[in-house]
Amino acid sequence: MAASTGGELAGRALREFLEAAVHQLLHVRGLYPDAMFERTRIYGIPVKRSRHPDVNAYVETSVYSLQELIDRGAIQKLAVIILDGNDRPVERHVFSFSLGNKEITTTRDVDDVEQAFKAFLLKINALGPMECEAQDGWTFELVLYSSERDYPGIKQWVEEDVQEGRIEIKRPVITPIKTMHHGTMFLQAFSEQRSAPLE
Repeated sequence: MAASTGGELAGRALREFLEAAVHQLLHVRGLYPDAMFERTRIYGIPVKRSRHPDVNAYVETSVYSLQELIDRGAIQKLAVIILDGNDRPVERHVFSFSLGNKEITTTRDVDDVEQAFKAFLLKINALGPMECEAQDGWTFELVLYSSERDYPGIKQWVEEDVQEGRIEIKRPVITPIKTMHHGTMFLQAFSEQRSAPLE
């Protein structure tokens, strides 16, 4: 088997972080009961991961399908959207990223990136639960923003019309989470909440 390149390592590191971040967001924001999560560790810190096989399969399959698109530089952002029982967005948690030349070539690079990802997860913890308690029927979706529509790896994603308002929040309250620059790697995370409850 061929050795991994710096670009493959960067893409894998980002994918691993995104999977952990999605699970942590679902726990911290209280979308599902605490008992549905188990404690695990990543980057030397405790985090929560869903125990539910369907949730785990959806998150893992979705995030892992991004690998080649990340390597191609074809993804602008990934959003975790929490939807109420009427399928309307309550919150959007957005991860915007660019890998540039995607190089992680030294132990120091790996350590620096992992420390940055650790800091992101700690900031996610600081968000705390949603202001309004999640109700029965609330769920979440992962939404990919990509510059490519015809690439085979994107086929499992369902195309949505942003203009319909189902995946965007009008006049949201924006909470910055964190921004990272490491060489040519860039990662920014922020949250959007509805400014007023929907009728």
